[in-house]
Amino acid sequence: QVASFGRVGTELLDDYAENYEKIAKEDLEAALYSVPFQRDMADYTFKMIGDLKGKEVAEIGIGKGELFERLFNAKPARLVGIDISRSFIENAAKRYNDRGANTSFAVGNVEFLPFSGAFDTVVATDILEHVLNLGNALHRISSSLRAGGKFYCRVPYCEALGQYSVYNGCDYEFVHLRSFDERNIRLQFEEVGLT
Repeated sequence: QVASFGRVGTELLDDYAENYEKIAKEDLEAALYSVPFQRDMADYTFKMIGDLKGKEVAEIGIGKGELFERLFNAKPARLVGIDISRSFIENAAKRYNDRGANTSFAVGNVEFLPFSGAFDTVVATDILEHVLNLGNALHRISSSLRAGGKFYCRVPYCEALGQYSVYNGCDYEFVHLRSFDERNIRLQFEEVGLT
């Protein structure tokens, strides 16, 4: 069983969710990025996170589950997988629901995370560049962490965004909406109490 949360019913939010459902279905049919690249990035990111045994963990934007697999194998007390795409969540739920009671899944937009002080660790790789309202997303992530909790993210660094324009042949309306540098991301994090 898969939970869901977030606001729907506004044209923009509905179009946004449909955009990412389209991306997910196409990615599940034929990888949009090479599988070896995805695995390498998951390995690289996981090495930075460290020990998760006994911790309450959430991954936002699980995609096809490369990093989720590593988080699962680290034996957290609880692991919650969240994605805006129902297709990605259903794919993950099929793989993990019979592998342990410590996993659960939710379809939802990070800007409306319903958790408060629930997690020791929150991970969001390649997500923050996609959200409509970065302030909302970071506020909800910060609120979902317990005191002393850690947030791990991966974002594009000083990326040119023209490649994501429909006028340059991009197939999707919403893709990377922003890029980051050290100063910018530090300011965004500090504003919501993340250090």
